[in-house]
Amino acid sequence: MKDKIKYEQKAEEFAMKAHKGQYRLDGKTTYIEHPRNVARLLKEAGIKDENILCAAWLHDVVEDCGIEIERIGREFNMEIARIVFALTRDKTRSREEYIKKIKNSDFAVQIVKLADVSHNLMTLHKDVPENTVRNIINDCNSFYFGLARKISPTFYNLLQTYLDSYRIMQKQEVQLAWKR
Repeated sequence: MKDKIKYEQKAEEFAMKAHKGQYRLDGKTTYIEHPRNVARLLKEAGIKDENILCAAWLHDVVEDCGIEIERIGREFNMEIARIVFALTRDKTRSREEYIKKIKNSDFAVQIVKLADVSHNLMTLHKDVPENTVRNIINDCNSFYFGLARKISPTFYNLLQTYLDSYRIMQKQEVQLAWKR
């Protein structure tokens, strides 16, 4: 158990260094809060697999920090590198192609992605660009709800709760705007 904690701690430290100086789209939240929450959500869902938890910490370092996937393989293991690679979105490909890639992936990739999407949905608010909000909601409705229903009732309920909360918040903002 001690080695398992050290391994995940190594992934956390690696992610902290890689994401140093980066912020979420709101421009206020340090980026490391995202992988930290993705790992937390997975643990809360009962995930104990160290490769999955390490991949949660590292899931954006290739895409957002310029870290080579080979380095992940060298510093961690090939299974973590495989999961991270599968989660890395090639910006030259369409969103639909990326979703298809996730759809055709295994449980490890899909469960990290569900935690990633859940946290993204949880943190939607007015400081996030509207097109990003629309893309996240559309992706949830077109694919992630169905995937979550199939592999994780926990994430299905989380996605539903966060989307419902966002809709209520949007409705309240519209009502406030009408009162002005």
